[in-house]
Amino acid sequence: MSGWIGGVYTLKGLSLLAKLTQGSSLKITRAVLGTGYVAPEQLDKQTAVTGIMQELELGRATYPQRGECKLPVFMTNEGLTTGYTAKQIGLYANDPDEGEILFFITQSENGTDILTEADMPGYSATWFIKFKYGQAENVDITVDPSNTVTPEELKEVEKLATRGVSSNENGTVIVIEDSAELPFTGLSVMGKSTQNGTPTPTAPVDIESLGADGDINVRVFGKNLVNDVLNGQNSAEYANALSCGIDELLPDTEYTISFVGATGHKIYVNEVLFAYKYILCDGTRQSVAVKTKANISKDNVDQYSGGRWIILKNSEGNTVQPNFTKVQIELGNTCTEYEEHKTAQNITLSTPNGLKGIPVDSGGNYTDSNGQEWICDEIDLVRGVYIQRVKQFECNGIDGGCYTGSHENGQNYVGIYPNDMMPSSPLLCNRYKATPWSSQNNEMYSVDNAIVILDSRFTDVDTTKTILGEELPVVIYSFATPIEIPLSASELEVCKAL
Repeated sequence: MSGWIGGVYTLKGLSLLAKLTQGSSLKITRAVLGTGYVAPEQLDKQTAVTGIMQELELGRATYPQRGECKLPVFMTNEGLTTGYTAKQIGLYANDPDEGEILFFITQSENGTDILTEADMPGYSATWFIKFKYGQAENVDITVDPSNTVTPEELKEVEKLATRGVSSNENGTVIVIEDSAELPFTGLSVMGKSTQNGTPTPTAPVDIESLGADGDINVRVFGKNLVNDVLNGQNSAEYANALSCGIDELLPDTEYTISFVGATGHKIYVNEVLFAYKYILCDGTRQSVAVKTKANISKDNVDQYSGGRWIILKNSEGNTVQPNFTKVQIELGNTCTEYEEHKTAQNITLSTPNGLKGIPVDSGGNYTDSNGQEWICDEIDLVRGVYIQRVKQFECNGIDGGCYTGSHENGQNYVGIYPNDMMPSSPLLCNRYKATPWSSQNNEMYSVDNAIVILDSRFTDVDTTKTILGEELPVVIYSFATPIEIPLSASELEVCKAL
């Protein structure tokens, strides 16, 4: 297969990548071989493989590790009576808006001769396509062909970055790491709503949503968080060996430190900032995975001094002067290729209604790092839209109408019918405990298009309306149909600059 160039995403493929959200699936439909060839600069503009000759069989996907999918596709010449020269390989995927599209394509000017079964019985070829997704990790798509006649490895075709999102304790600052030297093809800020306790009508518990104050500050960093490096001034035991200015250092968070140190330099990771780890430098690039302590502070002189975090210290018995180069600190526990520091960018996004989200067992549009699914509002920075999936309203007993009744156990309830609610939507409420179903006092659930609130005081419609009108329970539910609102012109300009 000599002469095959690195493949590319098609324009429609890039558009599809931009539509994918956290927790969604990329659906590969088929792979084909074709005889066509186009000028390399036109390859990403193709919408179909030219001169399709054979369908490649999709194998069973495997998952070598969390967040990584390996999809084999293969062909044989069984039953092939007419030979041909394969010059293009295309991978098709399902686009939620357009249907099947050509997602990925690679080609060879000289091509590969595919012989008939009579000329070469048992000829076969296999391609492995790997997709790796994860918070603050690269998305690597590698085409690695091999066949029983002329095995050869295709080079890596492209690297894009996923958007890893982590938030500080109050959830108002979001740190997004992206190591790709390419424009963002998918970057979203997801909503979240939480409660600290179980609500009752007499002891309500506020629902806290991201961006409830009216805006969200988003800081976008490069992969390498180190913006300043200070080598230690001497080789003395236990003296500071490496201190760094860091764009953002979060508590209780995994990072990878990498560097090139002087041969024979005995060092250890600052045990006051991270867990202790000993390292003997060998003059090559080395790395160590660490995790910050739960409590870190710039006021702690053993963690932070002179405007920098104390990262490494000279170990016992060291005599080598510190001299670190290519210092990189990145999110996660995997060391990646060194890159120069990039200046952080800041965006302030307007969220007049906040970004809300309801935890669900399944069917969410986002899955967080703990595996919890959410139906949540979203700001899509690539498409330039605010997607509202969740609604908050005050239940006054009038809007949506209401009817009263009682369960078999005598428990009174009221049913309310919002006209825009997803059937059997998950709920949150500041005065009633939300459950999948209940017949217990001071609880609530949804069934079909109704919100059912159980309260022994709801003896009739008029009494119920009076109580609801005075207490105004705040209810959050999922829209039947999400609403998309364009971002402002100023926000769009900032997004484009990313």
